[in-house]
Amino acid sequence: MKVRIDRDELLKVLQKVHGTASASRQNTLPVLAGVLISAGTDGMVFATTDLEMFIQGKVDAIIEKEGSCVVNARKLFEIVKELDTDTVEVHTATEKLVLKSGRSRFNLQMLPVEDFPSLPLPEGVKFDEVPGGVIVDMIEKTCFSVSHDTMRYNINGFYIENNGSRTRLVTTDGHRLSIVEKDFSISRSGVLLPYRGMMELKKLLQSAESISVGITGDRAVFRCDEYLVVFRLLEGTFPEYRGIIPSDNNTVLVIDRELLLSALKRVSVLSSHDRIRGVRFELSEKKLRLSVSNQEMGDAEEEIEVEYEGEDFCIAFNARYLVEIFDAMYDERIVIRFKDDMSPALITPLSNKESTYLVMPMRLLE
Repeated sequence: MKVRIDRDELLKVLQKVHGTASASRQNTLPVLAGVLISAGTDGMVFATTDLEMFIQGKVDAIIEKEGSCVVNARKLFEIVKELDTDTVEVHTATEKLVLKSGRSRFNLQMLPVEDFPSLPLPEGVKFDEVPGGVIVDMIEKTCFSVSHDTMRYNINGFYIENNGSRTRLVTTDGHRLSIVEKDFSISRSGVLLPYRGMMELKKLLQSAESISVGITGDRAVFRCDEYLVVFRLLEGTFPEYRGIIPSDNNTVLVIDRELLLSALKRVSVLSSHDRIRGVRFELSEKKLRLSVSNQEMGDAEEEIEVEYEGEDFCIAFNARYLVEIFDAMYDERIVIRFKDDMSPALITPLSNKESTYLVMPMRLLE
């Protein structure tokens, strides 16, 4: 193999594919820490896998001699990141991949190409075209409530399903439920997509106008621009979530999202634990009082003018759960509906019904 390739294009493709191989560094198969590089008539193809997920990207290059090799993905990425020339010369020598850039030369030990797993692309995949920005938006608005408890594998990812002519993405960690719904539908739904695969997909879609989505057997396949992502679906049954969405939360608060978000971040600085930041909400007519009490550090409170005309009401939440939700929302004004201090709160935008969040309250010691 002998090629010349633009340094920025090479760095771009390695940034997007090397993460999958990097996650395999502790694997007993050394080849899974590598990137398969193939040079052919239609350019250079870079592929990585951890056996659960496969990512492939293609870039244009001047191909002087076709060929393929496997080298350590992270080291190749780190080398290319430090190069300061416009063009990189790449060729294979005896058991080495040679990179030349200006006065720099790197010889990377190659791994056996025949040991690299083949692309697990299912046959007969039916693809649906979806706007790339829509998928990114759905992931960003739900990813924070995916459970990372490996004992609860059926909530370790994103549940995707059709709801009439719309598609929903749903996540939960047992304390929160996040639902985002958009105007498109896919041919197969009701499956669990893995967290890491979806986060890698989000990186690829940052600038993609559209994406082709195909789900068949135990695999999900995504195509966008010059990239292909294939990953294994999660096993298990996602919890029945529709029945827990309350319909009788009649205590209604309307508030400016950024105003509440900023106040929450301020008062929760004095909370007693980095991850469990208990904040008390005290509602009275047209006023919300946020307060935190920490026996070791002190206390804090802040009052906000709000749209509320009900009876005095008090409830407490883990501030981190709310901050992550409000950070993911773009809406200027939001609606929070309560039932009582032991029941989950329902959070939605005021202007649309695309996203719904359910948050369990917490009990604070007096």
